[in-house]
Amino acid sequence: MRIPLLACLTTAWGVHLVMSFAWVFGRRLHRAWPTIGTYAAVLAIIIVPASALIDPGSHGLFTIATLGALAIGALIPVAPCVFLGVHLVRYHSQSPVLASIHPRVSDA
Repeated sequence: MRIPLLACLTTAWGVHLVMSFAWVFGRRLHRAWPTIGTYAAVLAIIIVPASALIDPGSHGLFTIATLGALAIGALIPVAPCVFLGVHLVRYHSQSPVLASIHPRVSDA
């Protein structure tokens, strides 16, 4: 279960970075970007407790309770990133036109 979790986390953070850079440069991305990033992040949130139940070496529900307590404590320092992610999803979901993340050669 570690490889799917790493793939989901890498995808979610990669999409977050691409959307952040596009936002900084004033470019809107296709609606697929926030959709893929959101699905990857939600999948990662689902995989963590599922892996605790499936992995025979884990302690099942105790591990899930511990992860839940850690998630609540970790929410405070991670909250600004989560709020930025929500803003980025709203910003790029309102994109009526396909846009490139590459800067234009000339705006004239």
